[in-house]
Formats: sequence, C-alpha cells, structure tokens
Amino acid sequence: MTAAGALLARRPLTVMIGSVLSVGGAVVAATFFLQPWRSCEGEDTSVGCAMLPGDASVMQVAGLVFLTGVIVVAAGLLAPRPERR
Repeated sequence: MTAAGALLARRPLTVMIGSVLSVGGAVVAATFFLQPWRSCEGEDTSVGCAMLPGDASVMQVAGLVFLTGVIVVAAGLLAPRPERR
C-alpha cells in the first residue's frame, strides 16, 4: 500500500485534515483581503487601502492552502471504502 493509499484508507482523518486546511486557508485569505490593521488617508475603511506585495503573497498562499484542503476533502469523500473482514 502506498502512502497516499494508506491516508485514503483513513477517510475520517483525511476529511478532517482537509477541513482544517480549508478553513484555515479561507480565514487567512479573508483576513488579508479585509486588512483590518491597515489605515490610509482619504479612505473610510481599510478595504480601500492598497495591498502591499507581501500581503498579496500571503493571500495567494492562503488561497492555495484552501484549494488544497478542498481537494483533500474531496479525495477523502470520493475514495472507495476499505473492505471489512
């Protein structure tokens, strides 16, 4: 059995790991999109301020983590159930 096969054999663990990745990535991406710590002149809200390159990089990585989590959850749910003996 390969490492991927062993992980998929543990469906609840795979779904849980994917869920944690998805939620974590979504929270970080949303936080960096809203930028509650930023303020700039001429804007009433922090969302109107320009995003720094470092913030954009973190948001992109968080988006990739979110997509990876969604794929892991889908793989866990679509994997065939192991045979019971």
